[in-house]
Amino acid sequence: MTEAVYRKQLRPVITEGAEAMDVIIAQRREATAYEA
Repeated sequence: MTEAVYRKQLRPVITEGAEAMDVIIAQRREATAYEA
């Protein structure tokens, strides 16, 4: 029971973090593309 609740609370945080990483990676790719 506790694990299910924990996962429900944790999932939005994980997706937000993943989206943030996607943005950072995309920005880095653009930056390196301009330099090349």
